[in-house]
Amino acid sequence: MKQALFLFSFFFLPACVLSQVYDVDALKFARQQTAGTARSMGAAGAFGSVGADLSSTLSNPAGIALYRSSEISLGIGIHPTSTNSKFLNLERGENNTRFTFNYAGFVYAGAINKKKKSISFSSKDLAYVNFAITYNRISNFNRTLLYSGLNQTSTYAGSWANELNGLGGTIPGFGNASVAAVLGLQNETVRFDSIANSYRTYIDTPIFQNGRIRESGSVDEVNINLGFNINDKVFFAFDAGIPFLSYSAVNEFSEVNTNDSSARFINYRYVQEYRTNGIGFNLKLGLIYRPVAWYRTGIAFHSPTWYRLDENYYAYLDEKYDGLQYKREVDAAPFRYNINTPMKGIFSNSFYFKQYGFLSVDYEFQNFGAIKHRFRDYKEAADAINQTTKGKYGFGHNVRVGVEGAIKWFRVRGGYAWQSSPFKTSVAVKGSDEQRHSFSLGIGYRGKSFFADVAFLQMRTNSYYQQYVSNDGNEPSVKTKNIYNNIMLTLGWRLGSKKQ
Repeated sequence: MKQALFLFSFFFLPACVLSQVYDVDALKFARQQTAGTARSMGAAGAFGSVGADLSSTLSNPAGIALYRSSEISLGIGIHPTSTNSKFLNLERGENNTRFTFNYAGFVYAGAINKKKKSISFSSKDLAYVNFAITYNRISNFNRTLLYSGLNQTSTYAGSWANELNGLGGTIPGFGNASVAAVLGLQNETVRFDSIANSYRTYIDTPIFQNGRIRESGSVDEVNINLGFNINDKVFFAFDAGIPFLSYSAVNEFSEVNTNDSSARFINYRYVQEYRTNGIGFNLKLGLIYRPVAWYRTGIAFHSPTWYRLDENYYAYLDEKYDGLQYKREVDAAPFRYNINTPMKGIFSNSFYFKQYGFLSVDYEFQNFGAIKHRFRDYKEAADAINQTTKGKYGFGHNVRVGVEGAIKWFRVRGGYAWQSSPFKTSVAVKGSDEQRHSFSLGIGYRGKSFFADVAFLQMRTNSYYQQYVSNDGNEPSVKTKNIYNNIMLTLGWRLGSKKQ
């Protein structure tokens, strides 16, 4: 994850530099987490063919067509996260907790009066036409990564000198070099040696390095759904989704002197602040078939999500040297661009044990290499990013398995979900390839007109990060173990007498 290392330069930089930023963020925006009601979350989201749950708008929208009475519900959650990093053989950890309102929904179940024939369809067996609107938080970006250690082999400032020396004598600027390198040159952290005819830095190893990345934000989606029930056998629906994206990151990195040969240098701190906000649109189609009472199968298609995003970027380099403090900064003008996240396919099967519960399995796939960027007036830059994305990411697979047991009014649930690495095999870092493993448990109460569900879901994923790249391959890396916990409560009211 290289967060906004060169973002200011989208106005001037060649596309090969831009491509190191945007593909990472687009992947973050495209990978959806388990979301919806506490009932579906308790079964790890394996509700593709189960239906009659308002979380259906996120997977197979045909599930809305299984409702036989109107319903309203809402959900709140607690989200503790834990991040443990290893950098230069030193381990550090950080914990965060957020409280959120992350779900609300309403469905109107409209029974068709065949005698009045008020709606004309080709099938005379149309039983219900249902309408639903839902709100869901489908991604949570809140995380803090801390890392530090004594580097004996390389410095970040040294990578700036290497970068500037690679320009072949061209005068450095934001049009051909990274923000960090240009600010380092302006601040004289990197200087041109006219005798050696090269750029050099007085910062040398060993050096103590500190890093902190604070991420926050979410993707919240509003869905509008229209579902049709044909003779309680075939259920299909159309769904329009409107996601609202908000993401911010503050990336801080510092190097502190531990070497007497550069005693006049004390430390420097390089800080980048990055914010992205926007809105998108997608379409979903779904079908569920129930040939017998104990079995259902479903299929769903999700179109790409078309996003329009606005981003802002600010960075500064603050250095203490020889008892004085030097600072250089850059504040980029807002930049608007578009991305398309990949389409998605979902196949589902569920098996029912009379009134005692069910077992459900979902399989989902999408091609992350198909993520597309569009920059107005910067087509070459967008093309280069898209080419990088295609070479770096591949097909992602998601398997979800969930069970629910029922004894009168009481429900108990459990589930497991696995998301494959989005990276191609040649790119992925073994053990830190961002596979996701989720485990869930849940309980619930089902009354005639009121219901309540509680769920706990834990997602584990390991990631890999480098702050910089050096010519000799001695740059350090951060390997991180991330744990995202989600505790959710859903309360709902059935506006009719029929149970689903």
